Amino acid sequence: MPDTAVLQLVAYTALTLASVSIAGAAVAFAYRHNFGWKPLVLITDYSVAPHEDASGFDVRTVQFEFWNRQKYPVVVRSLWVSFEGVELIEDVRGYHYPEEWTVAKHKISRYRMAVPLEPNQHRVFTVRAPAKKHDPWERDRVTVEGRYFDPRKNRGILVTAGRGYIFN
Repeated sequence: MPDTAVLQLVAYTALTLASVSIAGAAVAFAYRHNFGWKPLVLITDYSVAPHEDASGFDVRTVQFEFWNRQKYPVVVRSLWVSFEGVELIEDVRGYHYPEEWTVAKHKISRYRMAVPLEPNQHRVFTVRAPAKKHDPWERDRVTVEGRYFDPRKNRGILVTAGRGYIFN
């Protein structure tokens, strides 16, 4: 038969571990309640359509949202939309990029912007880019990245839309 002192030691140790784990969970919940969650980028729509004058290129359209889930405002500083397996066309007659977006071969980006987002607010961005003709059996991988300034941490932080998305 076990000794009473040994049983007391086991009981005290088990109760101490239980109370420490409950305190740790309470600290995690309190932190999230005070500061919120990390901002998030979500791709909400992706489409491929031929250009209206049928000039040999398609227009890729990506719509995504930047969500501020913090309890304080943040500022979106830059956005990147990357296309894997797609070659974007930089200079197309009859097509004009919006002024704030710049284009490279596989990446379209927007630099030097300052979009403030209040707590629990989101903003929708839409990017349209001409690309070489789409093969119906081809798969596209689209990745959206955004850099925002966090005033509490006093630095820029990068967020990514998952691992990218594959569309047919």
